[in-house]
Amino acid sequence: MTKKLQVVLGVILSISTLVGGLYAFDQRYAKAPAVAALSKRLEVKILQDQYFSVRERIWKLEDRYPNRLTCPPEIKREIFNLKQDLMRLDKELKRLNGVK
Repeated sequence: MTKKLQVVLGVILSISTLVGGLYAFDQRYAKAPAVAALSKRLEVKILQDQYFSVRERIWKLEDRYPNRLTCPPEIKREIFNLKQDLMRLDKELKRLNGVK
């Protein structure tokens, strides 16, 4: 009888150790969907920061040179390039957010 009890307790202990180890392993490492969601959120945040930075730069240039006809050609080119970047960033943000 004691031999059966030892075997049963050994099996129960082995199973509980195995289940506990698997649970700890599962909790320790990140799941692929969670990592993908976090990666997407980070990419959106970086693009938003770039978008706001470019928009602020455009505003500063337009504030400094309100008359586009008299501003230097380098500034006109810079504003044009920044607006192109702004449109590209806007399209990329819409794509990542699922907006058409």
